[in-house]
Amino acid sequence: MKDSTSFAALELAIDNQDYERGLELAIALSENYHADVYIQYTIAHCLIQLGRADDAKVHLEVAAFLFTSSQDSASIEIDSWLAILRLLARIGLTSTASKLIADHYQKVKWDPESLEKIKEVNRVCLVIEEPTLALKVLDHAFTLYSETSLASSYLILVATAAHAADKEELEIQSYIKALEVDPLNTEVHSKLSRFLGRSKNWDMASDHIKFIQRLDPGFETRSIAQDFYNLSKVGSFDEQERLKQKWLANDIVEQDSRAPFAALLASDNGEFLLREAEEFAKWTLLLPNEQNRNATVKPPKPFDGSKIRLGYVSPDFRDHAVCHLITDLIHSHNRDRFEVFGYGISMSDNSPHRKKIISNFDKFHSLEESKTVDIVKQIHNDSLDIVIDLAGYTQGFNQTLFGRIGGPIKVNYLGYPGTTGHPNYDYILADPIVIPESYDRFYSEKVWRLDCCYQANSPSRRATEVAFRDTGLPEGAFVFCNFNGRQKINRETLCEWQKIVLACPDSVLWLLDPGSDARTELLKVLNQIQSRVFFAPFTDTPRHLGRVKHANLFLDSFPYGAHTTASDAIFSGVPILARSGEGFQSRVSHSIIHYAGLPEMFATTWEEFNQKAIEFYQTYDQKKRKNIENILLETDRDKHPYNINWTTRQVENAYSAMLAQ
Repeated sequence: MKDSTSFAALELAIDNQDYERGLELAIALSENYHADVYIQYTIAHCLIQLGRADDAKVHLEVAAFLFTSSQDSASIEIDSWLAILRLLARIGLTSTASKLIADHYQKVKWDPESLEKIKEVNRVCLVIEEPTLALKVLDHAFTLYSETSLASSYLILVATAAHAADKEELEIQSYIKALEVDPLNTEVHSKLSRFLGRSKNWDMASDHIKFIQRLDPGFETRSIAQDFYNLSKVGSFDEQERLKQKWLANDIVEQDSRAPFAALLASDNGEFLLREAEEFAKWTLLLPNEQNRNATVKPPKPFDGSKIRLGYVSPDFRDHAVCHLITDLIHSHNRDRFEVFGYGISMSDNSPHRKKIISNFDKFHSLEESKTVDIVKQIHNDSLDIVIDLAGYTQGFNQTLFGRIGGPIKVNYLGYPGTTGHPNYDYILADPIVIPESYDRFYSEKVWRLDCCYQANSPSRRATEVAFRDTGLPEGAFVFCNFNGRQKINRETLCEWQKIVLACPDSVLWLLDPGSDARTELLKVLNQIQSRVFFAPFTDTPRHLGRVKHANLFLDSFPYGAHTTASDAIFSGVPILARSGEGFQSRVSHSIIHYAGLPEMFATTWEEFNQKAIEFYQTYDQKKRKNIENILLETDRDKHPYNINWTTRQVENAYSAMLAQ
């Protein structure tokens, strides 16, 4: 007979979140009830809440075993099952969680009036990277929901699992079936818009957002970040601005999804960017309330003469801006001091860029098809001292990877121009321009500043010669340019550029061609200078570098400024007028032009920006052009963005100092 008084005291301690007392009571009860599922589960639960996840594992394994051995063959205690599954997923006991689901899901009597518990199982399956198992569970429950009012919600769950399983056809078919069941369902249209955005079908994604607004003008999106991003690719500037203002005012319902990268396009406000990153990071944590790693005390690496082992992780070791920027840095690392590993995740190609950067690593692992658990295992097997995330929250990132890596120092660098808001990162590599000391409070990582521009650049890049006549630009015009993608351009930026062109009679504006629909939207805003706007078609990188030199001044965008395109301009001897704000992403071009030798070429307000642009135009002549080219192309100068030896030494010094902290 159970000791009801002691069990009641234990339940009270847990209800009051007094986990020290709960652990004490549960351990005492385990002496007489060691084979009780609840006791073993509760010990594990308390240990996890007290930050002792490793100690919890054995108790949770025992609880899972006892649960399985105690269940009736025809049905299971679903609430206990789910409670154990949640904790197994949180502490990374993925194989035990997978077996517990596989052994019991066919015995579950799902509630035909609610999807909540099957949603819970679906979430666990996705956390433990078993989306195929999630699809099996959902398929088992198909007949229960397929002909009910929950059919569309059920199909959304199937689509979510299909996305995780890389079953794109099943994902889109699930959304189509959901619309057949309920064609006016705003949630399905919203989810489908996100799918189309991920598939880079921006036109159709934007159409679904517009359709939602017609169906229900008061519709409260639960994916404001993704909707804003989709509109930023091809949609209406007016609708984009409306969503931005709503988002910045935090006048939104609870969100089903967040996209920190989209926040960089919306604002340069440091508090807003940190909040969005932290909210997203919470979703990626396997364990809640994790302590910030850079607040913990770690012993310094003892100097034993061995090489420091660096690991660079990225989905962009391919024909991508990050690869173009960092290839020469990887090559330039001092092999007497460092051993350099590369880990390709998520995406790859067969381009010469990928082949070149792979050859620059001492050892490279192609893990694009690997599960997170296998990537973590490989990183641990390589005994790294420092692991560097070159993705952050950009396309192809792995949202739980850096939360699972234990041991090496973790650094946020280059790929994502902002804070991760994640407690498991130790440092962010920056410089005094992109993160002034007074802005440290906007970063969850400890800021480490290099004595040069933080952005590595590869001087081995090659340009293809492009004649002026092949640009389509008018002879004798002063060429203002910007080659950023449509997503970085907003109504405010366009209006300010238009003011500049209007004030400079012989000038034109040269932009990257965003496609017919987006081009129409751009020209609606640039309505006073339409005949003076020219579009450069997409082309390969060498040819693009060959045509950039025909511009006279690169005008920055805001709040997400030029990054790689700013480096392209410097490489071609073209000056940049930077528009500098509070956020990292709004200060990169300021850093690049500062270290390239023109520190005065930035502004902190649009009024100052316009004044400097017009003054530059008015004082421009061939002598000034030649002087600027000489400054920008003096790449062997200390701290120059293309002095890769200087940049590499600064990065290496930072790594060494981090280990000595």
